[in-house]
Amino acid sequence: MLPAQLARTPKQSHLKRKSLLVEALYWRDEGNRKMKRVCLSMARDERLNKGLFLGDELPF
Repeated sequence: MLPAQLARTPKQSHLKRKSLLVEALYWRDEGNRKMKRVCLSMARDERLNKGLFLGDELPF
């Protein structure tokens, strides 16, 4: 499992989301719902991070 720290660049964010989704697919195949949900939640947080803090226009 990857560390829970958010990415600092858009490229890192994209790669981290991809790897989290692949890991969620792995846990789905293994039948571990809890880990699948954790990975999907982390991927969602990374998506929000990219949209709110790593984009061209910052909200603050």
